[in-house]
Amino acid sequence: MVRPAFDHWFPKSKYPILGMSLHNLIPSCPLCNSSIKLNSDFSLTKYLHPYTNKAKQKFTFDFHYKNVHENNVVVKVKLGSKAGNTVKAFKIKEVYDAHSAFELKDMLELRYKYSENYLEILFSTFNVPISEKEVYRMIFGVEYDDELHNRRPFSKFKKDILEKLGIRDLK
Repeated sequence: MVRPAFDHWFPKSKYPILGMSLHNLIPSCPLCNSSIKLNSDFSLTKYLHPYTNKAKQKFTFDFHYKNVHENNVVVKVKLGSKAGNTVKAFKIKEVYDAHSAFELKDMLELRYKYSENYLEILFSTFNVPISEKEVYRMIFGVEYDDELHNRRPFSKFKKDILEKLGIRDLK
């Protein structure tokens, strides 16, 4: 069984009482939990908190296409803002750059391998009732609704890239 790592947003070494609170546990990739955040203290006045701030509205992902094997992720964020501080502290650009060979490449391939009406063809060929959002999730591996992005890894990243590629609107 695969389990996500959990990070104590407020470090238990500095806030021992919060070390026992489930509300202080944030799902985290092992890299972020063990190598990036460590015991850093992230105040709510300087950083976005994943449960209380709508991070998806504060920054967006983009990319510079180089070739099939090399893509550079771009994070568009206002420097010095809470979102900018969070992106910098968690090394978001570097972490996503490391995954771009897989995640970004998949999004680009899906976009360019299939025609503009690919989704519409899929909608019409299923003999069982299936929603457009379900097809979107199956094809791209991302939740269509922004508030559900926390259910799948890389959802915000993929959604932003799909929007740039013109694949956000289902109809």
